[in-house]
Amino acid sequence: PAPAPAPAPSRPAAGRRSALCIGIDAYPAAQHRLSGCVNDARAWSDALARLGFEVRSLLDGQATRAALDAQLRELIAASRAGDVLVVQYSGHGTRVPDLDGDETDGRDEALCPVDFASGALFIDDDIAEVLALVPEGVNLTLFMDCCHSGTNTRFAVGLAPGATALPPDSKPRFVEPTPQLLAAHAQFRQGRRSAAPPGGTGGPQHMRHVKFSACLDEEVALESGGQGEFTRRATRVLARGIDGLNHQRFLEAVLAEFGPAARQQPMLDCAPAARFAPLLQPLARGAQAATVDGGAGLQQAVAALAQSVQALQGLLPR
Repeated sequence: PAPAPAPAPSRPAAGRRSALCIGIDAYPAAQHRLSGCVNDARAWSDALARLGFEVRSLLDGQATRAALDAQLRELIAASRAGDVLVVQYSGHGTRVPDLDGDETDGRDEALCPVDFASGALFIDDDIAEVLALVPEGVNLTLFMDCCHSGTNTRFAVGLAPGATALPPDSKPRFVEPTPQLLAAHAQFRQGRRSAAPPGGTGGPQHMRHVKFSACLDEEVALESGGQGEFTRRATRVLARGIDGLNHQRFLEAVLAEFGPAARQQPMLDCAPAARFAPLLQPLARGAQAATVDGGAGLQQAVAALAQSVQALQGLLPR
């Protein structure tokens, strides 16, 4: 007999839709100040509110490391299966030496809260520790309009060959890790040990969240005209509606908004099984387990199908 068709994945009853939007322009040092991050946070807040999200914001001086950590934990702790969460960040990013030996490249990526110059960076270990608290069945998406890596030589990415200057009226969202910042970071981390699993997440196949970044690792996130270039285009796509939109299609739509002469290329980071999942929608039951398992479930299904075909071939007349 023909195998019974697999039941369609069922969705839990739609839960809460909650978002945290963070934008920092008013860094204390003049050389670090930006002009489009608060506008970004407000644009994301408006776009998400139109999609039914309850939004809270951390802007400028509110966005200390302690407040950022506390608000993230509160957002996640209040969530239940069926909820959809969004975290959006616009501000500086940087990279610093890995102090606990869990990074293969010897560097930690970091967000720069408003008080980061004291060493209070929010490094990837801290982020992983918080994201590990996401309950089963909760869909969490991050939109990061910053850069976590970059050097002066990389600021020319997307320009004409030999160009060394940034485009007019634009500024990179990257803080150069000076010796003073590195020393402050090392002192801040003394006695602090992340509760995140050693060795990071173990690769994209184990990710339990979806992350859209403003640029590739070798590029920088730019702002111009009072807004981040990624945010300007991403919120434009959201304004057209998300019905039928999955993560991959959203990325493609944002890339199309940048056009062929893009100075930065947004990227999608998620488990392979999540790439074609619906954007900003409740997870199907069992979807998170499949996401954590990555492609293993699909490989097992293909192997089982191959075995079934071989068995049927053995029953057919020669």
